[in-house]
Amino acid sequence: MIFPTKICIFAPEKGSKLCQAGAKVEFLIIITMSRTPIIEYKGTQLFRDDEMIARKNVSQQEFEDLLGYENACKIVKACSKAAEESKEKILNTPPSHQNRNFKSNTWNSNVQGAMIEAFPNNSGFCKGRRFYVEINGHRLFFKKVDKRLRYQSITTKAVRMYEEQLSDDTQDTSPITYIGYQVSSTYTELIGVYAVHIVSGTIEWYTDLSELVYVKRESTPLHSQPTQDDEISVVPKNKKRLNETKKKRAGA
Repeated sequence: MIFPTKICIFAPEKGSKLCQAGAKVEFLIIITMSRTPIIEYKGTQLFRDDEMIARKNVSQQEFEDLLGYENACKIVKACSKAAEESKEKILNTPPSHQNRNFKSNTWNSNVQGAMIEAFPNNSGFCKGRRFYVEINGHRLFFKKVDKRLRYQSITTKAVRMYEEQLSDDTQDTSPITYIGYQVSSTYTELIGVYAVHIVSGTIEWYTDLSELVYVKRESTPLHSQPTQDDEISVVPKNKKRLNETKKKRAGA
């Protein structure tokens, strides 16, 4: 890794104590700059850590309008396809051949592959080899989420930027929303699919895409906005509605 450097030459001034003592000293100082190395995927303008650009803001209503019913269907169906593939691989692989990340990596790979098949012209990789799908100027990342709709990730500069909705590239200001898929404790069942929008490291809003697809209420946004006092209860409430919807569909 090459860091920017600066070369300085220092010599004592006339009349200084060093000169009076007859010292003839000249220092060659090579200063290695201690700032973060240049990041890949930058535009024409480079930014320091404190000169980031805010990504475009998007409300929940705007997101659901931009996503549309057909794209929501594609995402949920792709997650369902990935669930079947993951279940088959996990059940057919002996436990002795599974490391601690085998199940989560299997889901991650299958979700990525299913999304590329569903959106072949809208998928790609950005900084840090992060896979994404871009729909109508909105960038989607994919992560397994827990009951609080939170995902696990190694904290890096890129991750912090994504969670803060910041960019260091003038050509990349698309808003970022995570598509979170919930799985069972055995990693063999898909429980739900959510669009989770994070701003300043906090969930600002989320949309239950499974419910949006199954209920087929294209004109009515189905969303909730978790508050600080009720952050945990919002997910079980959505699960209850989704189960009721599935029962109605099964009895139809």
